Amino acid sequence: MPQFTVRGEVVQMGDNQYNVRVQNAPELDQFWRENDIDTRLDWAGDSPPLVTVSRADLVALCRPGDTVDYNFETWDRADGRRIRGLALSVVA
Repeated sequence: MPQFTVRGEVVQMGDNQYNVRVQNAPELDQFWRENDIDTRLDWAGDSPPLVTVSRADLVALCRPGDTVDYNFETWDRADGRRIRGLALSVVA
């Protein structure tokens, strides 16, 4: 499955929901289009876009304000193509 890595700041939304505010948005937009991912990049109404970190082991690494690299792959589900997190590393 195709993979991509975003770099950005961790932001917290809710008690245990973390997102990465994407710094490399133009490249992410191209990846989204080329891979026909069904979710919207502007779901939060923010610019630059937010990408949700949902795997529990990766969420445990999230601290608001950290700059991270978040690697994910495309994932085909019955209801469409989504992304699934693979790795998250703190870079600053």
